Amino acid sequence: MGYLDALQGLFRKKQDDDEMLYSIVMLLRSPFTMSKEVLGVAACKAYGVPYDESHEMYFVVRKPVLTVVKAGGSVIKVLEAAEPYLGDPADIAQGFADKRLKARGSNTTPGWRSI
Repeated sequence: MGYLDALQGLFRKKQDDDEMLYSIVMLLRSPFTMSKEVLGVAACKAYGVPYDESHEMYFVVRKPVLTVVKAGGSVIKVLEAAEPYLGDPADIAQGFADKRLKARGSNTTPGWRSI
């Protein structure tokens, strides 16, 4: 399953108001920003609706501090950061009791994305 397939799967998930909200965090080998076009293509494939501003309930907003995918009644917020997910890897590794995890703690990824 590729990255876009996973993203499309998350977009397909319909949520009722009383259901638990879902979030997925992707740890990145190298940080990169998803463009408005890439998000629009993924959402278009998931919902079968063109994301070309022809439907007022289906659109992507990409601003420096806010990225949102609107899909009918759902709003999907995208967060991205070019930093380790848990903070300073050396500090985090000290909290692990298992020495194998301490060694891996310093090898954290340089970026993450949450949707």
